[in-house]
Amino acid sequence: MKRSHLLTFLLLLGSIVLGITGVMETKAVLFLIVIFGFTSVIAVFSDRYRNK
Repeated sequence: MKRSHLLTFLLLLGSIVLGITGVMETKAVLFLIVIFGFTSVIAVFSDRYRNK
């Protein structure tokens, strides 16, 4: 796994944990999950396009 993907996954996991424990508001965690998902999809497509 690439280092950037690992970092993104750890940030996502950390925000979920903060949302479950109540440190962060649930709406903020859901917003971050959507942004992480969107940027991950863009990163995957850009890697594939660059490697062609």
